[in-house]
Amino acid sequence: MQLKKFLTHRATRATTISISLVVILIVISCCFWSCGCYSRSNPAYTISRYLDENTNFEFVDTCYIDMVKILEVEYDTLYFFSGITPTEMIAEKMRIPYNNSWLGDDQYRLILVRDDEVVYDRDMSRSHCNWHLPEGVAITQSIFMVTRPYDRYELTPKNK
Repeated sequence: MQLKKFLTHRATRATTISISLVVILIVISCCFWSCGCYSRSNPAYTISRYLDENTNFEFVDTCYIDMVKILEVEYDTLYFFSGITPTEMIAEKMRIPYNNSWLGDDQYRLILVRDDEVVYDRDMSRSHCNWHLPEGVAITQSIFMVTRPYDRYELTPKNK
């Protein structure tokens, strides 16, 4: 009788442990999946990865990139703002209605406009950006000159 009770208890315990392991694996998988989706929609990651994979400053001082190809979004004007820029000032600089959420001090906001409509609006952490754009100005070019004077890429709109 005690042997039957012991075996039943042991089987129940093994089942509980198996179910717990399955739940833990599902949670971990969901975390990795959501991080992957975030990184693909995050312009800091997308632009950084493109620059790291497609630029080589070993033999040249500058190169050129096309932001339309990198972000896969057609636009007329690009805006890049730091976290200290109030939403009202963003709307004023873009000259179109804009009322997005507040931006944290440690973030950047990349906004692309086409035909006076926002077609791309993403926030990104400063710590994930290994590149920098001129802040708070309307940039009407998609081609940028890239230099790497220090540990960051500097993106400058190419003069037409």
